Amino acid sequence: FGCSADLKPITDTETSNAIPSQTNEPESETSLTISFSAASESQSACESARETSSMAETETDTPPESTSADETDTTIDETENASDTEESPEPSSAVPEETLPPAEPSSAEAPAPEPTSTVPPVTEPPATEPTSTVPPVTEPPATEPTSTVPPVTEPPVAEPTSTTPPAAEPTSTSPPAAPTPAQPAELITVSAVSYGGILYKNGDAPIICIDPGHMAAGSYTKEPSAPGSSEMKARASAGTAGVVSRVRESVVNLQVSLMLKDILLARGYSVLMTRESENVDISNMERAMMANEYHSAAFVRIHCNGSTDQSVKGILAVAPSAANPYVGALYEQCRALSNTILAAMSSKTGAYNRGILQSDSMSGINWSQVPVTIIEMGFMSNPTEDLLLTDSSYQLLLAAGIADGIDAYFGR
Repeated sequence: FGCSADLKPITDTETSNAIPSQTNEPESETSLTISFSAASESQSACESARETSSMAETETDTPPESTSADETDTTIDETENASDTEESPEPSSAVPEETLPPAEPSSAEAPAPEPTSTVPPVTEPPATEPTSTVPPVTEPPATEPTSTVPPVTEPPVAEPTSTTPPAAEPTSTSPPAAPTPAQPAELITVSAVSYGGILYKNGDAPIICIDPGHMAAGSYTKEPSAPGSSEMKARASAGTAGVVSRVRESVVNLQVSLMLKDILLARGYSVLMTRESENVDISNMERAMMANEYHSAAFVRIHCNGSTDQSVKGILAVAPSAANPYVGALYEQCRALSNTILAAMSSKTGAYNRGILQSDSMSGINWSQVPVTIIEMGFMSNPTEDLLLTDSSYQLLLAAGIADGIDAYFGR
């Protein structure tokens, strides 16, 4: 610090003008302080100025009392700047050092690629999956073919054995007149016939063709009502039904016919059944042709009756007249067959016998070449007879009465 002879007091104006430049040039802060001190102490000696300047540097917190408010602010700012300068002599170098550390984390993040070491284990599971699925795929095909082969061969073996009962034919030489109930099962051979019929052959015994009337569903396509006739009629109707029971006539007809078959076979007759199921489609003409083909000794058609008058009841038979151009030659035989059956049925059941109704319009009669009759077992339109006709006990009586009438017809 050099002492100048031209040193003079600094005015407030000069001080305020010097402040801006002092903040930008730190090196002149000391000279400003010296000038300020010298003016206030009436130009003391240079040595005193040096001491005063050093004291100002060390004691910046206590400015002189004569300093104005603006000067005090300036001194405080200068002192703060001075203290910052002493604590960090190189402020410009501190800023770069503070900005460098953030760059270090980027270098520390470099090891992040290490997690890629988990990729190899991912390839291991696929290697085991294919090997585990291969064995079960081959096992099922090996067992399926072998399991299906035996069942296919078994049924054919059993079927031929069921048709072998013809071995009983040699015993057919025994008299069929009065077989015991146990014998027919050993003597009878069963075979299918034309149009779906079934023949139970009992040696040389006469064949009784039993025709359970109607079927589950009617067949209403047309067929000739008689050989060479231009009159066309429905092949077969569905029949009537019980006014109370609501049971179809075709069901009752079949139930009684199956009972009659068993009774006749037990009595030594051969029996030809036109149907043994509801689900058939056989016309009236075809039923008569079955009876003709096997030269039946009698053709007995089993039916139930119906009327718009619910009070009408009783049994009756339908037979051809002597003037029938197709079966008139069999009039007497047909009438005798009808009468004997009605009488036996009435005796067995107590039903009212309404007698014989002559008709030449029935296809099943007109196509027949053997003695034929239609047996009407009662009126399903009558509430009382309807319930009787659907009762199994009464059905058995009806079947037994018909069989008794057939026996009477053949004089047995």
